[in-house]
Amino acid sequence: MPVVRPARHTATVTIRYSVQAETREECVQGLERLVAMGLVPVMLPVQVMDDRWMARAVPPPTTKPPAKDQGPALPPD
Repeated sequence: MPVVRPARHTATVTIRYSVQAETREECVQGLERLVAMGLVPVMLPVQVMDDRWMARAVPPPTTKPPAKDQGPALPPD
């Protein structure tokens, strides 16, 4: 069985921003606003139930590796 690895953005980022709109044009405008704030689109506008539209974006991937977990900080002696 092949090894399945999550996409890079979902492996390190759990924050997702969504746009829900009445029309495709409105959804595109909302997604453009998220992109203007530096977010990366991961789901272009699609029509969902009840004739509504949805799109998603995530923060850009980080360029530095995650810090090693050293456990909770302890007060100085």
